[in-house]
Amino acid sequence: DSVETQHVAGSSFNVLQNYIAGICPTNPNSYFAMGITNSTGQIIIYVPSIQALGSNYIGETRYYDMEYRTNLMAGSWQPVPNYSNIPASGSSITCTNVIQNPAAFYRTKVWLLP
Repeated sequence: DSVETQHVAGSSFNVLQNYIAGICPTNPNSYFAMGITNSTGQIIIYVPSIQALGSNYIGETRYYDMEYRTNLMAGSWQPVPNYSNIPASGSSITCTNVIQNPAAFYRTKVWLLP
């Protein structure tokens, strides 16, 4: 296996996935997680955005997409309106009541671009 596809103990991502997500695989407090909560009937979805900083990321920007679907067995992932191609700012990306169907599944995609 190449280094990029190897897993570091304690991490569910391989080395390349950790690099893209901006997490440190040897730090248990560094992880990629999307949060979903219900506050007084409003669905709030949030994910921390991690800027691509440091000598390993020169000239790169990390981007995020939030997606949803109402059925995991049928259909496809759809973009959450106005939450695509979001450049990392170092602050959480938060959206409230983005779709009208409360019974939905969500995911976040992250990638790097020069």
